[in-house]
Amino acid sequence: MKFTILLTLLLAATTHGAVNGPCSNGGSADGICITRSKCANYGGTSNPGSPGAYTCPGTPEDVECCSVFTRCPGLGTDTLCTWNNRCSGNPWYGVILSNPICPGGNNFVCCDING
Repeated sequence: MKFTILLTLLLAATTHGAVNGPCSNGGSADGICITRSKCANYGGTSNPGSPGAYTCPGTPEDVECCSVFTRCPGLGTDTLCTWNNRCSGNPWYGVILSNPICPGGNNFVCCDING
């Protein structure tokens, strides 16, 4: 009985997205759930998903999974916006740049991949 309740809670938690929360664009890039217009302002690519596989379920209709993976806005090609824990201490990435130029606040950061 306890296992069933725990499993139900776990599944419920994984089926709802959150604005400024993590998402997957269906590829390898990290994504953040933000509005399409905010994504475009950051030079990102938004992906709404498809019925049964929405990238940011449970969020407002204009919120989609946004990937800003080509470079951080206004910086060189050796940068990307990703989640703090993916950049910090990751040998494939580098160091977190202090300028908060990526969407989503302090958790979705600009990472210098040559750092």
